Formats: sequence, C-alpha cells, structure tokens
Amino acid sequence: CDPDACGYWAGNSDVCTCASADTPLDDDIEYIPQLVVLSFDEAVQEDNYNFYRELQTTYSNPNGFPISMTFFVTHKYNDYSLTYQLWRWGNEIAAHSVSSTPDIDNYWKPANNETWFNEMYDLKQMLMKYGKIPEEDIK
Repeated sequence: CDPDACGYWAGNSDVCTCASADTPLDDDIEYIPQLVVLSFDEAVQEDNYNFYRELQTTYSNPNGFPISMTFFVTHKYNDYSLTYQLWRWGNEIAAHSVSSTPDIDNYWKPANNETWFNEMYDLKQMLMKYGKIPEEDIK
C-alpha cells in the first residue's frame, strides 16, 4: 500500500485505504471517539445474566451514560424474561437462530433461503411473543 496514493490524505478513499493508526481527523487525540463493542452469542440464562448486569452496572461511558451490549439470542435454553430485562436496560437484542445448530457442514452450508429465513423469522416471533420485545427493536 502506498499512503501517498491511497486513502483520505490522497483524496482516493474510494479507491483504497491503507491500514494506519493515524486518524483522518484534525482533532486532538483526546477528542477522537473510541468504540468498544460488547456482544454475546447464544441463550440468555441466569448463570450468564448476572455477569451481563454486573458489566452494565460497573462500567459507564466517559459521558456517564451506561454501556450497552448486543445479544445474539438463540431459542434453545433462552430465558425470555431475562432477555426482556436486558432489552429494557437499553441493550440491543438480535436474532442468532432458533436452533443454534453447530453443524455447519450438514445444516447451515446446504440450507436454502427458506431454512435461513425461518431460523431468523421464527426466533424474531418468539422474542416478540415470549420476550415482549417490540418487533422494530429486534435486529
């Protein structure tokens, strides 16, 4: 990568961008936003729920607002009442799948569009019905 020919500085950001620790912003380093993403996969259960709540009540953003997390939820073993509580506390709830089948080669790779759609759509319906989470808030 040639930094003189690529990226924001060269005016060719749509052509290529070189990896860099520098910022294209002219702001002082103290004003550059930092993003930390917390996401969790699988069912929400009592044994992991306490850890999630501890994270959310212990840490906050520099502006004092609480941190938030994304939960990619599956149906199997999921506690929908705890999932609802996590959503109510400002976390994002996302559909992982109904089955959470780990067999990639024999289930997911040969799956057709209908299988993929049903895995996500059906879980979304369950989150709405059992978790009382509004449809527009499920990712």
